[in-house]
Amino acid sequence: MIIPHIGGRRATLDVFDEDLSPFIEIMSVHGHFQWFADEAMERHLKTGFIASSDTHSGRPGNTFPVSFIEAVKSGLTAVYAADLTRKSLWEAFKQRHVYGTTSARIILNFKLGQAMMGDVVQTETNPVFDVKVHGTAPLEHVEIFKAGKKLYSHPLQTNTNVKSGQVIIRWTGARTQFRRRNLDWSGEVTITNGQIEKVEPLAFDLDWEGITHTDEEMITFHSTTAGDYDGLHIWYSGDENTIIKFASELKSVEFNPGEVTSMKRYPVGLVEGALEIVPVYEEEPPLQASFTFEDTEFDGNPTAYYVRVHQVDGEKAWSSPIFINWED
Repeated sequence: MIIPHIGGRRATLDVFDEDLSPFIEIMSVHGHFQWFADEAMERHLKTGFIASSDTHSGRPGNTFPVSFIEAVKSGLTAVYAADLTRKSLWEAFKQRHVYGTTSARIILNFKLGQAMMGDVVQTETNPVFDVKVHGTAPLEHVEIFKAGKKLYSHPLQTNTNVKSGQVIIRWTGARTQFRRRNLDWSGEVTITNGQIEKVEPLAFDLDWEGITHTDEEMITFHSTTAGDYDGLHIWYSGDENTIIKFASELKSVEFNPGEVTSMKRYPVGLVEGALEIVPVYEEEPPLQASFTFEDTEFDGNPTAYYVRVHQVDGEKAWSSPIFINWED
């Protein structure tokens, strides 16, 4: 078995053997690489997705960030196998009945009728998918991707009343698809016509990252991302004239926090880079989700679908695809 992956040096998909490589790596201690999975879908490759450690510490599944190369906590691979034996695991691997998580033990089930993630289905009718998720923290997004593009995001927030005096600023992305991919977001947050009451860091990874200073008017921080999220949960006091400014070398944004009623996303022209301003709702989203989705735009051509889960704590999971009308 060969597992193409994005470690210190990235794999190429120019030469790919589906029999030898039933899946590729979407996440490891080196970062998050959904772009790699989407590239495989664009190339029309029949392959599943896993997450792993990809390090040399001898602690598979329990590796922590230590450098700009090994920059995030390691991932885990979940396997739908008949039982916990080598034979059953190997059979499940070959059938791509696997998914990856960013170390959180998220339960994810993605099916089309009797077919499950990794399977190939022949159909001329609109596919109707069943998705079930059991999270380890409140779920922010449960999304279906088709041919590497987002197709559907399931509504999770039933109570959209926003808490006043709170806002989340977070950021993500990588500098490059190659080695030393960390994207430096270090900067500051300032407030005018208001006051910072409290701040908590969100999902900082490396020991030397985090908040470096905070007072009533300013927060300074050091942060790099490798496809993962970092962020700040801010409590503030103010009025309709309050302005919060986020400033780094990558992006600067000013906004009135009282007007943030839905997520605002500002793309940064690097690898999946973006700054996001996120409201805090009075009621947390659910820990679980269960729904069906019909692709009414299905045209009968070969394609593939997969699910991405994103929790409010930054943890993620990706299913292996279900392949429709795929030709061997």
